[in-house]
Amino acid sequence: MNTNMKNRKKINSIIVGTCLLLLGSLAGCDNYERKGIVTPEITVNVHSLDLFIGESVQLTASPDDLAFTWTSEDPAVATVDNNGFVTAVGDGNTFIVAQSGDMDCRVPVSSITRIPLTDFSLGATSLLLFTGERNQFIPVNQPSNANDASYPTWRSLNSDVATVDYKGEIVARSVGNADVECRINNIVKTIHVEVLNSFPMFRGPHKLTATVPYTLQFINFDLGGEGVAYHDNDAGNSGGNAYRANNGDPNGGAVDIGGDLAVGWTAGGEWLKYTIVVYDAGDYSLSMDLAGANTSDLHFEVDGENVTGNIHIPSTGGWSNWAWQDIEVPFTFTEGTHTLRFYLDAAGTNFRNMRFTYKE
Repeated sequence: MNTNMKNRKKINSIIVGTCLLLLGSLAGCDNYERKGIVTPEITVNVHSLDLFIGESVQLTASPDDLAFTWTSEDPAVATVDNNGFVTAVGDGNTFIVAQSGDMDCRVPVSSITRIPLTDFSLGATSLLLFTGERNQFIPVNQPSNANDASYPTWRSLNSDVATVDYKGEIVARSVGNADVECRINNIVKTIHVEVLNSFPMFRGPHKLTATVPYTLQFINFDLGGEGVAYHDNDAGNSGGNAYRANNGDPNGGAVDIGGDLAVGWTAGGEWLKYTIVVYDAGDYSLSMDLAGANTSDLHFEVDGENVTGNIHIPSTGGWSNWAWQDIEVPFTFTEGTHTLRFYLDAAGTNFRNMRFTYKE
C-alpha cells in the first residue's frame, strides 16, 4: 500500500512538472509573437535647399512603396508639383512637405535673387619676390555683393619656382618665372611671378611702393665689389670695411664711409649701383640727405639710361651740415626690378640717404 502511494505521487509530480514546462514554453512563444509593428519613416534625398529664383530641383521621397503628396507651405517662395519637382519663385524661406497618410517630412527651402559675379580683381598682374619670400592675394569680387561666386581655386603652373595654397599665399621657391592662376566660376586671373636670388642686393630688398616713402642709405649699394657694384677712384680707401664687412660684404670696403654712415671723400667719375624693386608703377619724387662744403654735379641712371640729366648740388656750408634737398626731376618707374646707378660727375659732397616718394 505504501509503495503504491509513493508511485502515484511520483507520477503526479512528473505530470505537474511536464504541464508547467509546456505552459512556460507556450508563454514564451506568446511573448515572441507579440512584437510591435515598426512604422516606416519618411525621408527625402536632401535635408535642405538653397536656391536662386528660377532654379529647380527634383526631390525624391522614401520608402519607395508609399504614395506621397507634395505641398509647399508658401508657394510665393517655392512651388512643388505632384512629383516633388521644386522651383524657387520668390525671395524668402518656406518648407516643402512630403506626406503619406499621417507621416510627413519637411524640407526647409531658402530662395534668393541671384546677383551674378561679373569679374574679380587680385590687385596685381605681376609679382616680384626673392627666394623664400611670400605674398598673399585676396580676390575682390565685382560687384562686391555678388552671391553666386564659387570659392576661389588656385594653382601654380610652375611649382618648382612658386607655390600657392588654397588661401592664395604665393611662396617663392627658386629663381625663375611662374604663372599663378586664380579661378572663380569661369573667370580666371593670372599673376606672373618672377623670383630672384637676393645676391645683388645689400641690406635689401629695396622696395618702392605707393603707400610708404622708402629711404635708401647711400652706403647700402649692391654686392659685387669694384667695377660691379661701385667704382671708387682711390682703391686704397678703406673707410667702408667695418660697416660692409660686418653686414656680409667683404668686397665693399674701398668706398669711404664716414662716422655718420655716409659716403664721403667723393670724386668725379665715381658711382654706386643699387637694385630696387618697384611694386607700384608710376612717378616717384626724390629727396637726398647730404652735406658738403663744396658743390657737386651728378645724375641718376635707371637700367643704363640717364633719366635725370645733370643735377647740381649746392654747398650746405659744411661737411656736417646735413640737409634734405628735393630733386625736381621725377623718376618714372615701371613695375618690376630695376638697376639704379648714382653717378658723380663732379663731387664735393657727403651723401647719407635718398628717399623715394610716390607722386599721386
